[in-house]
Amino acid sequence: MTRAEFAKLTGLGEATLGRWEAGKGRMNRANELYLKMIQKRPSAIQFLQQFEQARPEPSNTEAVVQAQFEALLVSSTLVGIAQIFRLRKTGV
Repeated sequence: MTRAEFAKLTGLGEATLGRWEAGKGRMNRANELYLKMIQKRPSAIQFLQQFEQARPEPSNTEAVVQAQFEALLVSSTLVGIAQIFRLRKTGV
């Protein structure tokens, strides 16, 4: 996958990816975790590809929102990810 394709798929900036690859600039914690998840779980790339394919053209906002939620609801990958990242109440 090219840098441009990866940038489009992940929503990360192409220039930002280039800086990280060159060792310039610092990645924030959220992006670091995002990239680690993609690296450790190849199914995450498949999920992003399926999600991107399910997105309609952004001409009708309501249709876009509805399609995004439908894509999330039918994704078994998302169910697995949600179980990993389940929030739990602590004794605070």
